[in-house]
Amino acid sequence: MVIISVGLTKMVGEYMSKRLMQLNCSSSCIYESHMIDLMTNWITDKDCVIFISSSGNTQTLLKAAEKMDHLAIPTIVLTNNPDSSLTNSTELAISLSVQNQLYGGYDISARSFLVVLSDLIVDYYHLLNK
Repeated sequence: MVIISVGLTKMVGEYMSKRLMQLNCSSSCIYESHMIDLMTNWITDKDCVIFISSSGNTQTLLKAAEKMDHLAIPTIVLTNNPDSSLTNSTELAISLSVQNQLYGGYDISARSFLVVLSDLIVDYYHLLNK
């Protein structure tokens, strides 16, 4: 599994990746845009890409989702915005509707729900692979 998260959701992606590793699931977290661009050189249709985004409208992630779709790579998105562009461009979307909050032009919306979603997915993965 490859987890892609940027900005303030980077820590959620790292957390999810480490939990998956504890279950002996090979995973990596990518959060730098140039590395996200390079992953098309090595990813295969046996991988699964999980996008984590609060807004679901981050251009870096939207471009990566488009590339994954073109390569027929399975994709999942976790987002705080069920109506986002990213939600509409991936195979499976799991979202909670969290009100977007801005302060001084910066997104200060809660990311804690994304942690809860990642925990639920990892727990479900664990149940399926017992």
